[in-house]
Amino acid sequence: MTDGEQLLDELVQSVGEAMKTIPDSMREETGPFAPPPWPREQMTVMYRFLNTDAGLPQRCSESRCRRTGQCHGGLGTEDCSSCAELGDDALAGRVMAAVLALKIAWVYEAQRKHALTNWLTGRPFSEGDPFEETARL
Repeated sequence: MTDGEQLLDELVQSVGEAMKTIPDSMREETGPFAPPPWPREQMTVMYRFLNTDAGLPQRCSESRCRRTGQCHGGLGTEDCSSCAELGDDALAGRVMAAVLALKIAWVYEAQRKHALTNWLTGRPFSEGDPFEETARL
């Protein structure tokens, strides 16, 4: 296994560990004609992955973070923010970049689904407004 393959394997494993901390209640699916779900789950996974990768859980005031070695925080108002208080500006920049990338991917997917819906219903691809949720960005 090359160094690159080993690094990729370790990253996939770390993201998998962060995914295990996401409750099922956060996961949502939508039908074929609905906009994709807002990527809150993915944002939380990236937040937890980056904080864990930076070693914040070991110093976190939240006992479950220290006990499991995994960040259990998130970007939502009801999420724990103890790990975030320990991070520096560089880490905050990485989290923001990851969240913005997920938002851009969501906008792309919403527009793609809108065009597909128009095609399936016989309308021009660009007819009508894209899903309302893209306007909140």
